[in-house]
Amino acid sequence: VDGLAGLALEPDVSSRLVSKDLGVEAGPFDAAALEALPEDGWTLLVNDADRCAPAIAALWPAVAAQTWGDGAAGWRWRRDDVMASLSASGGGVGPHVDSSDVFLVQAVGRKR
Repeated sequence: VDGLAGLALEPDVSSRLVSKDLGVEAGPFDAAALEALPEDGWTLLVNDADRCAPAIAALWPAVAAQTWGDGAAGWRWRRDDVMASLSASGGGVGPHVDSSDVFLVQAVGRKR
């Protein structure tokens, strides 16, 4: 959690904050502003998390191996980047369409 929020403070990292009314604010963010977020109703998104965090980048080979199998011709990911998100209760990004394939790994918590 702190690591993801820390990335959203960096000027060279693309990040956004989505409120429960689906308003969007672009980063970088101030630490005090993130600490002042309400207990619910927001989502923090960080693009290129694989570029910024080696631990996240290290996950991609395992994902590729699980989905691509032995490398035989077949389905391939339209990979853009690894986006990391952090949502408070009641947070989300609303209905949308993604331009690339999405593989979601939920690290902690639960979805309703």
